[in-house]
Amino acid sequence: MPNVLTTQSTVSCGHKPGNVLVTSTAKLRVAHAPVLVEPGIRDQLLPPPGPPLGCSTPVVATPVSAPCKKVVSVAPTSLATKLKSNGSLVVLDTLTGTTDGTVSGTTPQPLLNATANQSKLVTL
Repeated sequence: MPNVLTTQSTVSCGHKPGNVLVTSTAKLRVAHAPVLVEPGIRDQLLPPPGPPLGCSTPVVATPVSAPCKKVVSVAPTSLATKLKSNGSLVVLDTLTGTTDGTVSGTTPQPLLNATANQSKLVTL
């Protein structure tokens, strides 16, 4: 059973560390942390490239590569089917999606993923 993501969850572009700066104004909370809904992840930014938090993809001219700077999409399969907060479906730790990064000329990058960091609220 998938865990619900909160603002305490780790959302990554897939290029370690590559942590997305998530936000939430949801009223539903788990251990005092608001749950994440799609707008809290989609179009959100990553810190500047490189350690300690940003995307580790180096800028390379040939073949073209560039670090991820923001989340482009969240797959519909990443959302709960019934659990909502503020009218939006909550996001699960099965999160997949894309970022605007480029690796060897391939954009968007399909490695978006998450770790819930909580196990109190799960969905069926």
